[in-house]
Amino acid sequence: MKKSVSVFVVLFLAQILGVAQNIYFKSVSFANLSASTDSAKKISVYNDSVIHPKEVGYALQFFQGTLYKKIVILKGNKNQFIRAKSPFANMFKRPDNRIYKIYVTTNFNNRIDTVNLKYIQYNAKIGQLLRVAAYINDYSTSGFFDLFAFKIKNMSKKRIEKRAKDLDLKVLEVGGGYQLLTLSQVVEKHSIIDQWQDPEAYVKFIKLTHGKYLPTSEIQRYIRDMPIYVTKKFE
Repeated sequence: MKKSVSVFVVLFLAQILGVAQNIYFKSVSFANLSASTDSAKKISVYNDSVIHPKEVGYALQFFQGTLYKKIVILKGNKNQFIRAKSPFANMFKRPDNRIYKIYVTTNFNNRIDTVNLKYIQYNAKIGQLLRVAAYINDYSTSGFFDLFAFKIKNMSKKRIEKRAKDLDLKVLEVGGGYQLLTLSQVVEKHSIIDQWQDPEAYVKFIKLTHGKYLPTSEIQRYIRDMPIYVTKKFE
């Protein structure tokens, strides 16, 4: 009896460890995702959202130590594909009591639709959510004065672009490079004007993406050079 119990415990622990480590993929699918029940309970979405709580929970697993009370996914406007926001009130709350909002736009109604979360490649979609998770992690590990500094810096376009690149680097450091690479390749492909039939949509797309994030070539270089992509098993 004792032997059976011991074998069960060993198998149970092995299963937990296997799930905990099984977040690294070159190309991820919904079936690959593993997210804790606790995380899913703290993530809510509007009825027709193209984001599943499990997908956000999966992205957050890369950033250990991220604290939050709740994440709410809402409909966005046509100024951005996806935007994470830390409300002003968070500055006065403990990290584990903060609420974050993710705004997602899916109805651009023109050629730009092909690069929003409703139609984008799944690996690229997770890359977008990893960017969001990096943002939330950045805020959740910051105190009042850091959050105040973020608010000031967000008034400058140059500072916003620098921070976006810094967050991309954080995604790379934790092992989300392949998803970020797929996302970057999608954006790079659509940065060619010949891919567009609507000039106004093209200009809008370039305004939303150009120079804001790490370029594809740089992401590829980081994947080649960073130890995590050698030491971890990417399936």
